[in-house]
Amino acid sequence: MSYQSVPSNEENLRAGHQGKENNLGSARKDLRTGKDSTQGCPELICSWILTVLTSLLVILTFPITGWFVLKSVPKYERFVVFRLGRIIGSKGPGMILLLPFIDHWQKVDLRSKTFTIAPFEATCKDGAVIIIGAEVYYHIWNPVLSVAIVEDLDSTTVFTAQNEMIHFLLKRTLAKIQADKNKTGEQLAFLIDSVHTSLEESGTEEFESDVVNPDWILSKVKAFLSEDLVKHIGACYLFTVNQKDGTQNLYYLDLSRDSGMAGYGMPEGDPDVALEVTEDTMQALFLGDLKPFSAYMSGRIRVQGDLKLAMKLEDLIKKLNR
Repeated sequence: MSYQSVPSNEENLRAGHQGKENNLGSARKDLRTGKDSTQGCPELICSWILTVLTSLLVILTFPITGWFVLKSVPKYERFVVFRLGRIIGSKGPGMILLLPFIDHWQKVDLRSKTFTIAPFEATCKDGAVIIIGAEVYYHIWNPVLSVAIVEDLDSTTVFTAQNEMIHFLLKRTLAKIQADKNKTGEQLAFLIDSVHTSLEESGTEEFESDVVNPDWILSKVKAFLSEDLVKHIGACYLFTVNQKDGTQNLYYLDLSRDSGMAGYGMPEGDPDVALEVTEDTMQALFLGDLKPFSAYMSGRIRVQGDLKLAMKLEDLIKKLNR
């Protein structure tokens, strides 16, 4: 949007523009907290009355309604709950209470999924035509965003992966692709993950610390693995990350052989160092806001194994933040 400068009304224009920015900031804050800033007073009163009446009905008829309002959510699932059309957040795992008539929910499976992109022809920078396919795997880390932003997550992921592969090949010659064959898959994974991150940022205007989740960090680390890094660090790490929803995820970083490996779960061999961190601490570490030694001294990281090897992670973090 552009504005024409009018000297006599300059201060008023600035004040109005600042007021619009403040209102937009409030709307974004309401989106993050699950509230609708456009909800009027009559609508609020109606929503409150319906919620109270429904809750009383559930309490009075609980022996009967208990079979319908109590849901058991497995550890690998979450329920994204809509109350009168508005998202109130995700629930689970364990036993949860849902209000009949005014609550609707959608199941989200957090387990990893895989799909195959059938081989197709793509053109390189030098005009060479190659046939390429891919095996893609992903899993959902934020149930609310997966429901609120994307209508069909599987189709979107397939389209994004294929589109990024085409653009990636158009920027490289056939000789370059053949020379860096081992790194091509990791670079593509990082690009695809970056596109999904951009989609989430554009849809929710989240802060950078919210975007840097453990899965994003994993994809970024994979793009930087190299034989030089393995020679410099020479250790295998196991991360136990305590997520914000109460679950625990395992990640490994093996910098002890070949060009290094990173992924979910346990490494092939015994780890040299095991670290337990919260998701917030891991975000602060890989954003460069917190150093490993400071986190260890303050108790934000629990270390089992060689402490000197654990502190070598600072070298990797510096490399990622260049």
